[in-house]
Amino acid sequence: MPNKNKFSFAVLALALLLAAILAGIFFFGRKNIWRTVPQGAIAALYWPQKDRIPADSAALAQTWPPSLWESFPNTAEDWRFFSGLFAKPEWQSLLKGAGAGLTLVTAGLDRDDLTLAFALRNAPKKTPESLLGNVSFQVSRFRGTDIYQAGWSENGKENAIALAIAKGFVLLARNPLQVEEMAAQLADAAWFSPPGKAPSADADYTCWLLPAGMERLKASLPGGAFGFWPGSGQPVLQFAAPLFRDTSITLSGTASGMANLRPSGKRSDGTIWSLAPGNTAWFCRVRQPSFRTFKGNQNGINLFDRYLAPRAGHEIILLTLESALPRQAPVLNLAIRYPDRSAAEKSLGELTAETGLSERRNYLNYELQHLISDGIFAPLGVPKSHFRNPWATIIDSYLVFSENPGDLRQWIDRFIVGDALAAREWALDLERPDDAVTWFWDPARLPKSGVMAGILNQDGPAVIHISPEGTTWQWTGQWHKAAEDNGPANLAYTAQIPGEIAGPPGFAVDENGKARALVQDAGWKVYALDENGKILWMQSPEAPILGRPQAVKGFRDKNWWVWSTPNALYLTDFEGNPAEGFPLALSARAVAAPLPYYSAALT
Repeated sequence: MPNKNKFSFAVLALALLLAAILAGIFFFGRKNIWRTVPQGAIAALYWPQKDRIPADSAALAQTWPPSLWESFPNTAEDWRFFSGLFAKPEWQSLLKGAGAGLTLVTAGLDRDDLTLAFALRNAPKKTPESLLGNVSFQVSRFRGTDIYQAGWSENGKENAIALAIAKGFVLLARNPLQVEEMAAQLADAAWFSPPGKAPSADADYTCWLLPAGMERLKASLPGGAFGFWPGSGQPVLQFAAPLFRDTSITLSGTASGMANLRPSGKRSDGTIWSLAPGNTAWFCRVRQPSFRTFKGNQNGINLFDRYLAPRAGHEIILLTLESALPRQAPVLNLAIRYPDRSAAEKSLGELTAETGLSERRNYLNYELQHLISDGIFAPLGVPKSHFRNPWATIIDSYLVFSENPGDLRQWIDRFIVGDALAAREWALDLERPDDAVTWFWDPARLPKSGVMAGILNQDGPAVIHISPEGTTWQWTGQWHKAAEDNGPANLAYTAQIPGEIAGPPGFAVDENGKARALVQDAGWKVYALDENGKILWMQSPEAPILGRPQAVKGFRDKNWWVWSTPNALYLTDFEGNPAEGFPLALSARAVAAPLPYYSAALT
């Protein structure tokens, strides 16, 4: 009998040990399982005004209708979980609290599904127990923040949640990695409004980006329609869905897939660019650049901290080229804008002196030699024990960096020879407060009645639209779907060009703040239009214009149009008078539009 008891106890102990191992795998192993899933966020939009914040469960359901997530099974399940959680009294009191703000974060886990995460602002002195009741937590430490994970059964369903309380925020998700990511961004103090700050229309926006699932999300949103937002001059995917309330998402792009995403709030504190697989570019405006977008790229973080952070007083355009291979760290690419080219050259000289390696001149390719006669393509000699050698060049007043020359070449090609909405237009035109001129040329993405639009005046937005038939319209206000066949809404003028439009027009604002446009028809004739659509003058170049006509201001105390054909360079003032010595015959056949710039210091 004693032997039998010993055997029974041994079997029982073995069973308990096996159960403990299985429980440990189930409970503690979840994090490792989740770590095998690609992580990242698509977008988080913060509602800055109190009347846009859901105050009760009914308003919450109206704000994020379950139908929004019908095409995402896991998302729908997340929604059911969180909507039930937020309906509880302890959460209702938080949602109705003074200064409360609820941010919905949709985080992409794969290309076919989404999960939900939330950040509740202005929730001080809360504990996990006060929010979730009597459940057991496992606590892990992540960069100074406690991450609480809990699992429990309720009404026959298994529930899991991760939670963190930091700096007046409650961060919630069913996936602990999402909470860790939000906590990391919160630690940067750049992505969220300060705790306790009263919501206002001027508050910061939160924006996390990832292309995964974006098309599915876009297709599932009710009321989505393309239009024009006059404040940007770009095509806008304006969602009528209550998910985004009054917030617009601005999408612009070319046939090659470049696009940008930003809330409609106007900020000028910094710009972050991210280029994802397939050359889809997203950018988000934040108070300060946050370099945690370089997930896993310590190389890029070191490069910025050591060499570029001291120059952060200038505008920085952060461009990250994601690897086409999954799980590969993004490559650091960025540009710093200086007041003029000489300042950029001085900064490059300082950097090359710091690294102990002289500049090396290397023309990018034969076609660009006549555009960048002084092109600097300088590898900065950084010890490889620290990070990969960055490369740099100067374009206009921009100092452009990359961790490898291949990516830098792509960046420069977009900067200079892009024949559609190129990075140069975003950087040089859209962000300049003095004339804020930009343009768009992509027939496939615009309503069938037109192929081009451009903003002409940031303070009093006016947009010119040119159809393939040669008709131009100017109007203010949103594009309305009902007007697609007959022209834009709020029509201000109509002008007829005697021929089919042949290429992307140029836009400018004169010294009196009046809009100007330059267009070429299929017969190679060039027409100048004023702000009322009147044809001011016409010229007949000997060949089609390459790319887009561009404006140069202040040269010889005048404003000028600059354009090139394959055989000649043209310089004409806004009144139609050619500069002395122009058109200038080119010694070699041109293949791309010129890159004009003017510096008074060099005149």
